[in-house]
Amino acid sequence: REDSITATGQNLGNLQILQQQKIEELTLYTIEQYKTINSLNKIIEIQNNNIKALHDQVARQQKSIEIIENKINK
Repeated sequence: REDSITATGQNLGNLQILQQQKIEELTLYTIEQYKTINSLNKIIEIQNNNIKALHDQVARQQKSIEIIENKINK
């Protein structure tokens, strides 16, 4: 009986150690995921700014084309 309790206690101790290791692994994985998400968000922000700049450039070119067309048609 006493051996059984001791063995069970050791098994529980080992289980707690294993659980703690897994928690640490998952915590590190979560931190890495957070860093990855932040990096991707920065890339998205840069791309959005590039898209806006391209949109503005197209709008300016369209205005220039309209001005040229108006001069040609006069």
